[in-house]
Amino acid sequence: MENLKSIFLLIFNMSITATYVAIAIIAIRIFLFKKYPKILSYSLWGILLFRLMSPISFSSAFSFLNLLKSKAGESTRSIEYIPQNIEMMQAPAIDVGINRINNIVNTSFSQATEFASMNPMQFTILISTVIWMIGIIGLILYNITAYRKVISKVQTATLCEDSIVAEVMNKISLKRRTKVYVTDQIESPFVLGLIVPKIYIPINITRQEWPYILTHEFVHVKRGDYIIKPLGYFMLMLHWFNPILWLSFRLMSKDMEMSCDEKVMEILGDEIKQDYAHSLLSLAVKENRLLQGSPLAFGESNVKLRIKNILKFKKPSSYVLTVVIILIATIGFVLLANPIEKMENTVKGLDYEKIYEHKTRYVGDASKVSGLANHLYYTEFKNGIALQTNIKPYGLTVNYNIKAEDFMEYGGIQRTDKMLKNAAMMFCLIDNVEKISFNFGDGSNIHSFSFQREFFNKIYGEDIRNYASSFNKFRNEFVSMLERENWSNAEFKVYLTNKIELYLWRNKNITGTDDAYYTLLPGTNKPKDEKEIYNLNIATKDIERINNKLSQYQRNTHLAIRHDRSFSKEDMMATSDDIIFNGESRSIGVFGEGFNQDKPWEIGMKVEELLQTIMSSPKESSDPKDYIEAHQNEYETILKIGDGALQYMLSLFEQGKNEGLKAHIMMALCIDLLGDRNNVEENSYTSPKEWYAKLSPYEDVKLPPFKYKPNSDIDKLVYAAALKQYSPKQNGNGVTIVAPKIFGSFEKEKELKIFVTVYYDQFKLYGKILHSESAGVVPAAIIYTKNDDGRYTFKEYIEAMDGAYFNKSIEEFCEPRDDIAKAMMNYYSDYRDLFELMNDHLKYYLKENNMKGIQLKKDHGDIVPLT
Repeated sequence: MENLKSIFLLIFNMSITATYVAIAIIAIRIFLFKKYPKILSYSLWGILLFRLMSPISFSSAFSFLNLLKSKAGESTRSIEYIPQNIEMMQAPAIDVGINRINNIVNTSFSQATEFASMNPMQFTILISTVIWMIGIIGLILYNITAYRKVISKVQTATLCEDSIVAEVMNKISLKRRTKVYVTDQIESPFVLGLIVPKIYIPINITRQEWPYILTHEFVHVKRGDYIIKPLGYFMLMLHWFNPILWLSFRLMSKDMEMSCDEKVMEILGDEIKQDYAHSLLSLAVKENRLLQGSPLAFGESNVKLRIKNILKFKKPSSYVLTVVIILIATIGFVLLANPIEKMENTVKGLDYEKIYEHKTRYVGDASKVSGLANHLYYTEFKNGIALQTNIKPYGLTVNYNIKAEDFMEYGGIQRTDKMLKNAAMMFCLIDNVEKISFNFGDGSNIHSFSFQREFFNKIYGEDIRNYASSFNKFRNEFVSMLERENWSNAEFKVYLTNKIELYLWRNKNITGTDDAYYTLLPGTNKPKDEKEIYNLNIATKDIERINNKLSQYQRNTHLAIRHDRSFSKEDMMATSDDIIFNGESRSIGVFGEGFNQDKPWEIGMKVEELLQTIMSSPKESSDPKDYIEAHQNEYETILKIGDGALQYMLSLFEQGKNEGLKAHIMMALCIDLLGDRNNVEENSYTSPKEWYAKLSPYEDVKLPPFKYKPNSDIDKLVYAAALKQYSPKQNGNGVTIVAPKIFGSFEKEKELKIFVTVYYDQFKLYGKILHSESAGVVPAAIIYTKNDDGRYTFKEYIEAMDGAYFNKSIEEFCEPRDDIAKAMMNYYSDYRDLFELMNDHLKYYLKENNMKGIQLKKDHGDIVPLT
């Protein structure tokens, strides 16, 4: 019986997959292939037949089932919506890829109890398997009876040896010699037999109708329909409980017959349309009850629909047919593929995908809540749960059997890192719980630890339920913070990571001065955007105000000092010495890295927030341009993010999010960001969906590195250091080219200092157009150490500082060469020769790499030919 139950669960999982595929085929059949030859839609049913026969398939990122949350097995490439071990699960749960269905079904399951003789799910699976087997046996008995009835009717049929049979077989090149019988016991023709097919024709068929009828039946035999249809029916018997598959079998039978009719007209010519339709009409008045229920004997059906199809049939052009065949092949691949295996979601022993599956709105949902506790820390010691749901605030208590010494420290019972993480995850995933307690008992003593929701909201700086809006948000944002912090230091009513961040910056574009400003912000484990950092209402030039504010934060507090590129390492050290802070720890931002280095998912969050602001007003308008004009700052901010924002929005279009106001705004942003990479002609589309369908933007071309033949050893050292300094830290397809002006050098003992002003430019190539991605002109001192063998080793690259410290920083790194410092400062106001040198280098680079027809896009939009 155990084997039968395993087979039943396997069939049930296959049936769920087949249901999704069947619905997709039905939709495609209606909306795409309604006017095309029926052989195309008939061929799609082969995909469904494969899904009904095989529990395994290949995996692909382009699987139709990726739209769901279907889970591909790791080894068999199968999909398990219902786990094979569901009988043994304490909190049984299924996942059909649709959360609403999951919630309805899973809440109906009874949870396993310790003292019950049988798990309720064991009984459910047992009864379901028995009913399934009874259904199969019933269908087998019914079909055996129906088949025997057909056999008894045609026993007296006479073999037809008329020459017309041989003529038709030769005309359709049927090599298999198939016998034709005539009988007065049937009303319409049909094919009977699985191994040796035979054709039976009613005796009342006229001589004129014989070619049509025989051609139709022989086409069935040649194509193997007499095998396909019974095979499909046998699969249907295994999946008899699925109504979608009964509908699919009926539709497949229609497509099979109509595609066969179309093949007859292709063979005999369109001129037979009227006569062929008349023949089918004469058969329609005689209902053939004999064949009902027998898949091994199938004949004419759906005559009315077939006549309509015959009369409107028109053979498509070879071009259209080729396009549709390619489309079918693509659809077949998408429907046959299983979803690609998901990324590993296990961190520090916890399976966060399983944890998220137990998300629930109500603490009273005992199955979900207990299942959640089963996947958290200390689950091996779990001894039941207690729910407080009769009055607010609603509460939850989880009981554990564990020895007290596991929590002993310095003679007292201490909270642990794992307790806090358990509580945080429960508050995140259980919507209406406000208090959570953990009781740890060793048989004689119970130690209780209680937590309030507000405590964790303060830690995260927002309602932590927001992180449960999607699994990606939960996994990428909530869990990453959960695992990053040292929770064991948290005390009740004290922020877990009471982190504050001090930003040091000089931004003349914001303040109008070169003065240093300080912005103190509470830490929420999220990157700050420019509006927060540069908010002049909270920024100050007075370090005393910062120290007064810092005095309010003591103990268990972490201060992070961050700075923009205008601060040197020395500035940072001097500033940190002026800060009075008695918190637990202090960290200083990395010199030269700026404020934030956004990750892709952080860029997505930032873009989403800005899009929501843009869409917020004016509500009375339906024109996307009005929303963009009302929020120019937010729109420009997204444009400044650049390709990161572009890739994020294009990924939304790829997911099918191409309708509504948001899609129109994203389309406008993408067009601006793409620039001349946008290959869609203006006014050639009417919607974002149509625009994206036509879009095939140029990919940036992989460029070789810039190699310059220096004129001297000094040149060689300068180019090597400058290229290393200004090439992007991450590998990309672009190229960095430098054009330096050398003012002189100074060598003391074994140290060589070279004074330069470097014009650098980072280029990317899209098609034949070169784009400048990032450029600058920077005075600097390059320091090398001379080895004993006479060779030089790079030591340091010192750049001039921005703002008021510009001249001072040049004087410092040029010391003792005051003459060079003055020359560099005077030169900085006019460096046209550097632009000329960059242009020469660029042309040299293109020539050396045999790159012809390349054009350069200038900042103002003009395009200039280079080669």
